Amino acid sequence: MNAYQSLVTPNLGVRVLAGNCLGMAQRIVAAGGLYDSATESADATKYRHVVRTMPDAVCAVYFTHWGTYGPSGKFPRRYGNWGHVVIWVPGKGFASSSPRPGETSGPYFYQTLAEVERTFNCTFRFWSEDLNGKRLCEPVPDPTLHNLIQGGNMFIIKMKDGKWYLIVPQGTGKPRAAHLPPTTGATNSGIPILDYAKATQEHLSQLRAAVDGL
Repeated sequence: MNAYQSLVTPNLGVRVLAGNCLGMAQRIVAAGGLYDSATESADATKYRHVVRTMPDAVCAVYFTHWGTYGPSGKFPRRYGNWGHVVIWVPGKGFASSSPRPGETSGPYFYQTLAEVERTFNCTFRFWSEDLNGKRLCEPVPDPTLHNLIQGGNMFIIKMKDGKWYLIVPQGTGKPRAAHLPPTTGATNSGIPILDYAKATQEHLSQLRAAVDGL
């Protein structure tokens, strides 16, 4: 897994009533309240990861959970997939609202996804870099790319589509990419090569923002 960096500092001093998992998650990361359920919040996320391995940064973790709930004063309680959400805090675990009906408490911490699933009768969906439109974490920019560009170095990029590009410095402006035909022998040139064939979409976006012509 790529390295990630936290963009928020979790507030673990919040307290909510049991059943208000979304409220707990929102307050921990200071995200605004936009949705009536964890499922609605989950469906609105943009940066999802379905792997069960957590990043080395704060993130939101969503689950499927069926039950009878209802936002106070909005509509009658009803049975449905309201979902469950917790906040992953590296070094502490999964921070959740209380599993005890009627209890108002601070975060309960769980050390594994299986423990959360068992406690709340829920099923893992994905973890997300964002919650309610707020970015909680992001991949760490490729340090090799950063150093090559800052040093004014010429280098080669191998992209997902199999194409190779020579990245040429342009003075004080962005470096520019020039397509290399397959017969150029790029691998034997002695010029540094960065393999982006399996790069994440986030790292590809960072690359395209840093280099013209890709």
